[in-house]
Amino acid sequence: PRPDDFRGEIFFHAEQQVLGSELPVAICRLGEIYGPSRNWIPAFKWGVWESKKDDPYMNMIHVEDAAAFIPVLFDKGEYGKVYVGVDDRPVLRSEFTKWMNKKLGIKNSDIPQRQVSGKRLKNTRLKALGFKFRYPDFEKGYADLIRNTSRELNNARKRA
Repeated sequence: PRPDDFRGEIFFHAEQQVLGSELPVAICRLGEIYGPSRNWIPAFKWGVWESKKDDPYMNMIHVEDAAAFIPVLFDKGEYGKVYVGVDDRPVLRSEFTKWMNKKLGIKNSDIPQRQVSGKRLKNTRLKALGFKFRYPDFEKGYADLIRNTSRELNNARKRA
């Protein structure tokens, strides 16, 4: 790892201290967690999804996969190892924006090309433990969220 901000440096140094202790530990680094009550759908619908100066990679994991992976780590993980909890597909913010706009029916095709930045994280160690993702990429996870959000809105309209 090469932390590129102060927060990342703090986390990295904390991990090194824990790994250097005599405790039997493994480290779990989770990517951006999303799910039913924690996602970007409202930002898109309300028009507040913001453009960045660059085009960073987003490394995400659905909350259900994050929760399911923790027991696997306890059961099969090795002490002294670092496991990265992200899905199979890092995605550029611009690609995520285009996909979300299309799925949500938002007419905003003007997404400027910017300098690619950020890191593409890999879940190789996690998958080596035999972990299987329910949502192996953002498309499957967000498609499910969008479907459920639409269903909830329709049910609320019927009740009103």
